[in-house]
Amino acid sequence: MVEAVRQMLHGVPNVKLVENGWQTWPQFRQTVRHMHLLLQPSYTESFNVVTADGVAEGVTQRGFRCHRLAPQSWKAPVDDAGAHGPRR
Repeated sequence: MVEAVRQMLHGVPNVKLVENGWQTWPQFRQTVRHMHLLLQPSYTESFNVVTADGVAEGVTQRGFRCHRLAPQSWKAPVDDAGAHGPRR
């Protein structure tokens, strides 16, 4: 999947993919703190620690409907590729 993301972003202006690998929790929180956007796709997690870390750091996020922690405006409809933004 990471290779697909690399290929998708290759040559896209103003986008930088940063790969950090595994980090301790304090290191990860520092990484999250410097993000402009946090994407946390999950079909099944109702509580997601990565989402919680992003909330704690004040980072704009996009997740899926199963994330109970996230506000509706952050959730993307995962089963509808043609949808734009959250369903109301």
